[in-house]
Formats: sequence, C-alpha cells, structure tokens
Amino acid sequence: MGRTMRRAALVAAICVSPAFIHQGYAVAATLSLLSTKFTTKSNDLSLTVTPTQVFDRGPITCPSLKTCTMRIELSAQLFKVNTSVDALVSINDSAAGIVPSGEITIGGGDFPLSPTFTVWRPDLPPGPYTVRVRFRLSDGGMIEEVGGTGLRTLTVQMFAQ
Repeated sequence: MGRTMRRAALVAAICVSPAFIHQGYAVAATLSLLSTKFTTKSNDLSLTVTPTQVFDRGPITCPSLKTCTMRIELSAQLFKVNTSVDALVSINDSAAGIVPSGEITIGGGDFPLSPTFTVWRPDLPPGPYTVRVRFRLSDGGMIEEVGGTGLRTLTVQMFAQ
C-alpha cells in the first residue's frame, strides 16, 4: 500500500471512529443536537485591560436525565487594537472544563479583523446554564479612541451525549 493510500486509510479510520482524542481529551464523535441559541450585537465597545462583557446569554438548558456537551462559537469584528485581545469564556461564571480553554487570544491590529473561534464543554449535568464572554486587551496596550469591537455573533448549542 502506497503512502497516499495509508494516509487515506488512517483518515478514514479516524473519521468513522466513535470517539477521537483532541488535546488529550476523549470527545464523542456523534452527538444529538438539543437546542441552539443565536445572538447578535452591533454596538461598538471600547476595549481596555479590564474585561468588557460582550455577551451574556442564558439560560440554555441541559434537560433532565441527560448529560450534555455545550458548543460555543463566537465571531467578532475587532478594529484599531494595537495589541492582542483575549476572549474570556465562562459557563455559570466558571471556565472549568472548557476545551481547549476558557481564555483564547484572538488577535488584533490596526486593521479590521473578524476572528471566529469555537470552544466546548462536555459532561454538563442537567440544568440551566448562562454563557458569558468578555474581551480584554492582553498586554496593556492602548487603543485608539474608536478602537474596540463592533459586530459580533454568539452561537450556543446544547447536545445530548
């Protein structure tokens, strides 16, 4: 079997496997979507080294008798930021268990940038949850008077495991 065929077989084996490993964490490959909450904001917010709340979305519920995985996707327009920006994600005011991390550096610069990232939180017990996302400047850089974030979207999905 040639190198290309071996690679294709490996990819196929990974793709059809019931579970795969991502950053040392076993993730179920098949989940059932229970609900989706989609929120948009278009107001401009100035950013500083102090975290600024950009989303507060809740409740999204994991129904009784199920264990759930929450998927959080954020897309945001950043403009005229002269340092990198951290996105701080929490579920019920905790970043514990968020994969890959509850703190994501999403970039910056003197040009418009529209980063999108996804995190998830597996093994949530039944109950209501609130997602909060805050932005802060990473290293104390100053921003121009009109710099910050403008258009942004947040998608929160709950899946049954």
